Amino acid sequence: MLRSLSEKADFFLRVHAKEMLHNQNFVVDFMGTTFGKALKNTDTFNGITKPLNYVPQGSPYAVVVPVRKDADWWLMPQDARTTLMKEHTDAAVLYLKSVMRKLYPSSGLDDLDYITYFETAKLDDFNNLVTALLQVNENHHNKQFGQPALLGTIRPLDEILEILSR
Repeated sequence: MLRSLSEKADFFLRVHAKEMLHNQNFVVDFMGTTFGKALKNTDTFNGITKPLNYVPQGSPYAVVVPVRKDADWWLMPQDARTTLMKEHTDAAVLYLKSVMRKLYPSSGLDDLDYITYFETAKLDDFNNLVTALLQVNENHHNKQFGQPALLGTIRPLDEILEILSR
């Protein structure tokens, strides 16, 4: 659970399950609680989870960036997309140790194509990563990058509930 630093949300949950039905059941149960009934859901992103490709490091910040590609991206031959993604990867390599990323593919499940979830202790590195990614050719195929991008601090549930009850 995250304490949001965005004006649009007080907090956000990352529900991570192997089956979409488990996510849905959790959200329905959560929203049915006394606490949940007082909430207004501003955004929901759905994606497919895969095993973590990094070891969580206790980073204090999380950032969620939804991404939607344009039609040209999906019509492009796979080898051309691979070439563009190599440029994307090369730009990101400098930040692999300080900005951890988990990708949730969501094409067909949502209006988005990907939900990118980042954890970091260094927001300046995250900012530099995004700046670098905005310079690569693959970025020209981003119909949506963020909008909203959600920034929050990672906190335990009991701490967030205490903060919200003030």
